[in-house]
Amino acid sequence: MFRKLTDSNPLALIGVVLLGALIVICIVALIGGSQSMKERMGFVSSQLQEREQIVKIVKITRTNPDLQVNYMIESDRLIQYPERGISKFESPVFTEIYADGRKRVITAQKGTLIESTNLLELVGQIEIVERDSANQTKVRTMRSSDLVIELNVPE
Repeated sequence: MFRKLTDSNPLALIGVVLLGALIVICIVALIGGSQSMKERMGFVSSQLQEREQIVKIVKITRTNPDLQVNYMIESDRLIQYPERGISKFESPVFTEIYADGRKRVITAQKGTLIESTNLLELVGQIEIVERDSANQTKVRTMRSSDLVIELNVPE
């Protein structure tokens, strides 16, 4: 049959060769395309491992067992990385409220909360303002560039 095809029409032979080449090209493209798809899927799954959860204007309140407020963290923006157990705050305000009426307010430019250690690290132009009672007009103010706070509440 091959001999008859070449004897009868040389264009038919060229057509068969081109069709065969086209089939080979398609197979190579499909194999290469699937490899490229696997690479893209690997990239997407690695991105999902580092997902972010962003919340604007957040207020986190922690209470004692008797439901008295122990501390609050307020922030303009909170970015959580749940797989790593890390939360990052922008412009955080940390307020501690004691049972005897004392209050401490700490402001910073940025903050990081690490859930595994329950440590809050504040950085950048930190200001600490303390009051001995809710009605006190005299305050103590301190400034720093970084501060680490352990958030464990005594039970």
